[in-house]
Amino acid sequence: MLKARVLDPVKLVLRIDPAIDHEKSNYEKYAEHYDMQHLVFKTGETPSIFTINQLKHGQRNKIYSVDDMMTKASMAVRCGLVDVENYWVIRSDGSQHQVESPKRAQYGEWGNIITEEWMESSHLLTDELIAIGGSIIQISEARAPLS
Repeated sequence: MLKARVLDPVKLVLRIDPAIDHEKSNYEKYAEHYDMQHLVFKTGETPSIFTINQLKHGQRNKIYSVDDMMTKASMAVRCGLVDVENYWVIRSDGSQHQVESPKRAQYGEWGNIITEEWMESSHLLTDELIAIGGSIIQISEARAPLS
């Protein structure tokens, strides 16, 4: 019997986060269930945490119809990212600021999604955007025994 899994929002730490002590962590185990017990962080370091949620049915169908990987990842992030903790932007003058929680707005058939302005101001790097978007897509297809 097939079973779809409806998940609570997931706390995502990206594999590339420099706060992770990779020698003491088991990222593969963490990624199976998003269980933070499998991650060890370097002394004095705090990871960036991206809270993500499953896509709604209509959003998932629209995203799957997109061929371009960056557009697909960007739309998955706009639809499925719930919150961001400890993610910083450093400007060329050396000043820095912590990225605020995503701003949302109604966007036609897509629903209430993150605004383009927030996406621009967050300055998510390409590999981060692809990793977050890919994780959102993955949890949106969750089947038992994930989570």
